[in-house]
Amino acid sequence: MTIVSPFELANIDGINGTVVQGVSAASIFADDLSNIGDINSDGIDDFVIAEENNNRAYVILGNANGIPNNLNVNALNPNGYRIIGPSGFSEDVAGVGGDVNQDGFNDFIVGADDSNSAYVIFGGTTIADLSVSSTNNSRFIKIQGIAGEDFGQSVGGAGDFNGDGVSDVVIGAPGANGDNGAVFIIYGGANFPTEELNVGNTTEFNVTNGLRINNNLITDAEFGTDVASAGNFDGVGGDDLIVGAPVASTNDGTAFIISSDNNSSSTPRNLSTFSFLRVDGTSNELLGESVSGTGNVGGSSNDDVIIGARGSTNGKAYVIFGRGGGILDLATTTLTGTDGFAITGRASGDQAGRSVSAGDINGDGQNDLIVGARFADPDSARTDAGEVYVVYGRTNYTSGNIPVISLNGTNGFIATGIDAGNQAGTSVSAGDFNNDGIDDLLIGAPRGNSNKGEAYVIYGESTNGPGLTPGVNIRGTFRPDNLVGGAGNNTIYGLLGNDTLTGFGGNDLLNGGAGSDRLNGGPGSDTMTGGLGSDFFVYSGPTEGIDTITDFSVAQDDIAVSGAGFGVGAVTGANFAVGTGAPGTTPGFSYNSGTGDLFFWSNSTTSTQLATLSSNLSLTNSNFVVTA
Repeated sequence: MTIVSPFELANIDGINGTVVQGVSAASIFADDLSNIGDINSDGIDDFVIAEENNNRAYVILGNANGIPNNLNVNALNPNGYRIIGPSGFSEDVAGVGGDVNQDGFNDFIVGADDSNSAYVIFGGTTIADLSVSSTNNSRFIKIQGIAGEDFGQSVGGAGDFNGDGVSDVVIGAPGANGDNGAVFIIYGGANFPTEELNVGNTTEFNVTNGLRINNNLITDAEFGTDVASAGNFDGVGGDDLIVGAPVASTNDGTAFIISSDNNSSSTPRNLSTFSFLRVDGTSNELLGESVSGTGNVGGSSNDDVIIGARGSTNGKAYVIFGRGGGILDLATTTLTGTDGFAITGRASGDQAGRSVSAGDINGDGQNDLIVGARFADPDSARTDAGEVYVVYGRTNYTSGNIPVISLNGTNGFIATGIDAGNQAGTSVSAGDFNNDGIDDLLIGAPRGNSNKGEAYVIYGESTNGPGLTPGVNIRGTFRPDNLVGGAGNNTIYGLLGNDTLTGFGGNDLLNGGAGSDRLNGGPGSDTMTGGLGSDFFVYSGPTEGIDTITDFSVAQDDIAVSGAGFGVGAVTGANFAVGTGAPGTTPGFSYNSGTGDLFFWSNSTTSTQLATLSSNLSLTNSNFVVTA
């Protein structure tokens, strides 16, 4: 089932998503937030929410049963924990995309630019609140920057920038070198610091554990305002790095996609010594204030990036497809859809592109683009309520510009803020926080909830449902559901829980999802997918049509047949056969392992096909259960 457009954030109900509430007025809770991957090794993505004015960050743990709705951040346990820091703590938050200290848990990073510092928080199973104002301990380390450089204004994962197989950390310092800017890369692995690291001390910080890159190309650019991994953008070597410089060229803005490098023999190094693609913005766009890798959305073998430009008239974001180095001047080059495209905001002053991200929100295997517009007006009564735009990825793009007003639920959707002034879309991210295999959308509204701030999770919806065709019209929840179709062609998706799915008439599509489910297509030629768990495929009689069972597992699943409907008391070795002929005793059943066809035999010469399973299954009579 596709997510409707517009999707009203006010309609989040704990089933289609969840709300995390701030508790302190004017704390700018959720001014930034980020997917941080699976930090507690339970197999589910987690996320972190910044609250800079209270010097706190909040870790919210993903949950296969759904994150509790209206979660209060002062009462998180067992759903997460608080991190308390010094002045300016939580200016920026980000996952690092891996395990930098190689202890088996993914890690994340929090910036504190008022104190020119950043804190790497190590993953683990402990959920007690954490104070990083104390000395370093086994749960975090402090990275101390240089006074006056705004070190920690941006933080992120650098991917594997130096090609050693371990994720690295990147920290922006846009105030360095008289606002020219710099970034610092801290290498993950054996040399990752175990105690406070001072990057201004050459004894502590050197080519063995990191690298400083100084912007020597554009003056007053504030290079390092935002940072992120670009994946393998240039198609060569390891992971590349994207760095925004939004006030370059008198606020036109620039972003650099810097190619991975494992040959640094000294630090610092000038930006001019690296291979890179330079993307220049146009008149006062502030291009590069927000940047993100997107994975491969352009269809080539290279990864791609998205760059926010909130300063343009309506605001926009540019998706740039992976390529080699050089200069891409957007003032003189028009994107065509083959090299990238722009996502253009709805109205003047909306600031579309204030935040950008990517994830597969519709579960089709293609990453989607996410753009926040904090000053968008969903209607005349909701000035600056904010909006978020999700543009569904595709294998090819025929236009160099996608206006967000074209999003209609089939090509993407618009999520709208609740009340005037909420500024939903100030921050955005994505990850699979409910473990259903589909990425979920994460939105920050720092002025929501009576100025206390709110964060919203919209659970991703597959346009196909796992194994199904488009048009899911009945969807379950995270609990056991009884889902019943009508006389037409229904598509029913159980999601989580031990569900009962009944199609009745028509050619139905049933998918149990996770859990141990009972699927009964009823009359018609139905397609049934059990999904995870031990499932029952139910038949009331032999004349209901020929079904397709897509994923029957002889180790887990069973075929439940009605004793009254089929005239059998049990299915034994005598009235079940593998082959093309009738079983020795009838009524009974046979399975043709060559074709996967399952038959009911009312007598030794009369058969009716019930279903088609996979071929060459080791199906036996023990896979049948006789019901009343």
